[in-house]
Amino acid sequence: MRRRSSNSVKIFYPRYDRDYIIETLKRKFKELGKKYNIKLAILFGSYATGKFTASSDIDILVVHDSKKRNLYRRLRIELNLMGIELHIYKIN
Repeated sequence: MRRRSSNSVKIFYPRYDRDYIIETLKRKFKELGKKYNIKLAILFGSYATGKFTASSDIDILVVHDSKKRNLYRRLRIELNLMGIELHIYKIN
């Protein structure tokens, strides 16, 4: 019969799986690309390679040609994903 284990060990699992992240980013960047003149968005790091853990962040390179200010903050709010880490690069 199973007994309740002690509270000394806690196991954490990643909040999102890789497929969910990829589909969500595709859908959201389709809208955001037009709104903020985003030329390219690349998922890289552990989520891209499939070697993510519960403590992994979601690394995204965003290349844009927007005149809007505070794009980093705007994208974090609109993407609404916990653990997202945006790397913003402006061309021209």
